[in-house]
Amino acid sequence: NPKRYEVKLGFGSEGLQERIGLRTVAVRGTEVLLNNTPIFFAGISIHDERIGPDGGRVFSKAQARALLLQAKALNANFVRLAHYTHHPEMLELADELGLMVWGEIPVYWDEIQYASSDVYQKAQDQMAAMLYRDFNRASVVLWSVANETSPGPARNAFLSQLVAYVDQHDSTRLVTAALNKNPEIDKTITVTDPLGAVLDVISVNQYEGWYGARSPSQIPEVNLRMGYEKPLILSEFGADAPISFKSKARERWSVDYQAWLYAETIKLAERTPKLVGLSPWVLKDFRSPRRHHARYQLYWNRKGLISEIGKRKPAFKVLADYYLGKLKPKAAEAQ
Repeated sequence: NPKRYEVKLGFGSEGLQERIGLRTVAVRGTEVLLNNTPIFFAGISIHDERIGPDGGRVFSKAQARALLLQAKALNANFVRLAHYTHHPEMLELADELGLMVWGEIPVYWDEIQYASSDVYQKAQDQMAAMLYRDFNRASVVLWSVANETSPGPARNAFLSQLVAYVDQHDSTRLVTAALNKNPEIDKTITVTDPLGAVLDVISVNQYEGWYGARSPSQIPEVNLRMGYEKPLILSEFGADAPISFKSKARERWSVDYQAWLYAETIKLAERTPKLVGLSPWVLKDFRSPRRHHARYQLYWNRKGLISEIGKRKPAFKVLADYYLGKLKPKAAEAQ
């Protein structure tokens, strides 16, 4: 229930008008506090791609609103804007709609030359531009410095320096990064990435039942644990499913398989200590040259909860029902 305040600045014949919000966000042990109250991040990851048959970047307020209203229909209170700075309308509308935001820069995978000072400067410049542009957006609660990067001396130093830069220039928000490649022993996955030592919130991408040998039926055997006394967000999970493929037998690639995977991963989340939120991958099917399966993808990533034209898949309802049940008790307590 966001409350925004109108601010007007004037100098001579010039004027500026803006609507701003006021809030605090902090960590207490393994909890995240929004306005001094523990919060659960009922979220979804979003690409800056408009709803429509051809894809393409968001370039209008109406297109941004269409995406965020789908997130609201999920009963979400949080959106992860991955993996780069999104259209400014997305942030303004998040303020208006009462959605918390994760902002991220494209320090992505391991092709990055972490030992290069020039490359580090590019990352810092991108972070500075995002901080400067969105600093006064109350919706922004998390800054992310990276996605799916592998631990190593050069990478650890690069990202630790970037975290320190963010802390120096914006101490009012929390810093995270989407981590992966965590060790597994006897089906227990433990988040031990050394970058966790400098992050406020630990986030992990874990595609159980999709990447790797396990199926959704085996997810109940898996446990996710933390090597840090910090809050944890399950920042990505999901499965490709073209909306036209239905299967009573829950065949892989079907929307029924995707819904099953969501249901089992939600159970995993519920039994994971220190977990404070989810941002599954992804809201909408999006264009991707890496996704070239000739039958099921055809250069679209089909992990969306809605198709490219906005039609909802069964997993949409699975997640929406979970979030409704998760957040309704909190709403009652707040009243």
